[in-house]
Amino acid sequence: MVYIRAAEPGDVSTIAVINVRGWQAAFREIIPEDFLDQMDPEERESFVDQMISNGAPYHVAVADDQGEVVGYVSSALPYQKISMWPRSMSSTVSTSSRIASELGWVGV
Repeated sequence: MVYIRAAEPGDVSTIAVINVRGWQAAFREIIPEDFLDQMDPEERESFVDQMISNGAPYHVAVADDQGEVVGYVSSALPYQKISMWPRSMSSTVSTSSRIASELGWVGV
């Protein structure tokens, strides 16, 4: 059974993978492929860790399926109030890492 819970520090790497693979899939027709292809989940981990560790104004929740993070959602205050939030993101919703894995994107 899938349930929603607050993200924890141990979820950082999985959230980073889901985030990057989600961007690569969702924005392939919009953002230059070179940019998307260079996105690295390990480079995103620091940002995700800060969101989880800092708490408010950040809110990060994960979809947990028997101990496996299969999705996440994050939100925060508007960009001008948060200096570390990339201008290109105001909130992110990504889908199941299981689906991404089936498509050959990730190995989680």
